[in-house]
Amino acid sequence: LSLPENARSVSWVGDGLIVCIKKDLYHLTLDGDSKELFSIGQNRSEPVLLPITKGEKHELLVLKDEKQISLDKDAKPTQSIALVWSDMPLCIEHVHPYILGVLPKGIEVKALEQKLQVQSIKMMDTMKDQVKFIVHDNMTLVASHTQVYKLEPRGYDIQVGRLVQLKHFELALEIAELIKETEEDRKMRRIEILRR
Repeated sequence: LSLPENARSVSWVGDGLIVCIKKDLYHLTLDGDSKELFSIGQNRSEPVLLPITKGEKHELLVLKDEKQISLDKDAKPTQSIALVWSDMPLCIEHVHPYILGVLPKGIEVKALEQKLQVQSIKMMDTMKDQVKFIVHDNMTLVASHTQVYKLEPRGYDIQVGRLVQLKHFELALEIAELIKETEEDRKMRRIEILRR
């Protein structure tokens, strides 16, 4: 495969590649076909592409200014409505079932499927370019040239209780599935969530 110009970013999606040239994204298949998809946005200087796995499905999250678009294996949007951030994320990371975004003034945590903002963490200093997530097992770090922050999630049972209080039942049920417990306890937890 030859490209007309240098690629700024490349990522697999299905049996092809998503390539960013200048500010435009292209889908290239291994047999040489190409299709222009869309621009990464007027205000975004660097492309952000994040491959994720949701069960058996592989998707690619792409940032277009402050919007996040999810592409399937054929480079088609998986949802009719994009997830929207309060500002343009510098980077994103998927920590199931959440998507984390570092924004210039803080970190936002959103439920990926429900497009629901779960938490907003204000930062004392403005985050600059070259910020990235480092994820290992259950630890998530946000690192820049001068700072490292450690993000610690609450226990799943605490998250479920809080989400039920806020009436976010769909997300509460999704997180309840992540709790290691017997099938009988899982069934009782589902019933308890749905009763509220």
